[in-house]
Amino acid sequence: MKVLLIEDDQTTVDAIQLCFEIYWPESTLTTVVKGLEGIESLKQKGPDVVILDLGLPDIDGLTLLEEIRRFSSVPILIVSARDTQESIVKGLELGAEDYIVKPFNYQDLLTRLENILRPSRMTQPQGRISGGGLDIDLATGQVTVGGNPVELAPIEWQLLLHLVENEGRIVPLQGLAREVWQSDSIDSSTIKSTVSRLRTKLGDDPHAPRMILSEHGAGYRFLMPT
Repeated sequence: MKVLLIEDDQTTVDAIQLCFEIYWPESTLTTVVKGLEGIESLKQKGPDVVILDLGLPDIDGLTLLEEIRRFSSVPILIVSARDTQESIVKGLELGAEDYIVKPFNYQDLLTRLENILRPSRMTQPQGRISGGGLDIDLATGQVTVGGNPVELAPIEWQLLLHLVENEGRIVPLQGLAREVWQSDSIDSSTIKSTVSRLRTKLGDDPHAPRMILSEHGAGYRFLMPT
């Protein structure tokens, strides 16, 4: 597995490198200290996951996140000293899969990365479903809207898959946390932000959704468009 770490604090870099050497020695960790270097490394090396600090010397991490999401759906874990709810929600809304606040437990870091990467490793079911311009190939994970391909991050695909498998039924937030993120500790804002990104990519109006419906206080319900 290839990991790209965009982090300018050497103490954090050293600790993460040691953590990977001990627990994930089979992985390859590339470290850069500047955001623009991170973009170049991402394009050249094609990592499986990115660990992103927000306090970078040349560009704000949230701005960098926006730039990355213009061309890549690589899973991103934000690691930052910014601990406000506003920063966390903003990071998730801009496309990060998860957010962890410094200082943190390094075993927790690995657990978060496993949760992010797990959906892309799962065996996919067979078949194809379509309706209302939406086409989902369950075997390959390819999704098109109006004939145009849609690029989903692994966690977005796994969320869509679980909702589709439960079409017409309310899926509670707790169920999504367990089945999609494989964790009971995922914050509801993470789920809501991922749902919002998925709606946007599917062309589902967040103000009047017709595919992914919000069931207030209960969860979400998926309806295949006709």
